[in-house]
Amino acid sequence: MYQDDVKDTLRRQLDINRYQATQLGEEAVRIIRIGYYHLVDGPRIELGEKIRKSVHDTVSYPPEKLLPQTARGNHNTQIKIQNCTTLTAV
Repeated sequence: MYQDDVKDTLRRQLDINRYQATQLGEEAVRIIRIGYYHLVDGPRIELGEKIRKSVHDTVSYPPEKLLPQTARGNHNTQIKIQNCTTLTAV
């Protein structure tokens, strides 16, 4: 029963109307373009260099291309798929 309540709460957090979704998307694009944002009562958060590095380091692998081999590490990788917002996930 408790898990169902949590799932319902998380689902409601994901439910926003088109106007809110548009506003959030436009704000995200604006922040990416200018490279920073201000916290409500805090400092300016600089993202420009991190965004440039992310774009520069992005690699695209088309379906027909094999992925490069990687060295095995000391830890097992775990992949978890959840239906939640980014803020909820962190």
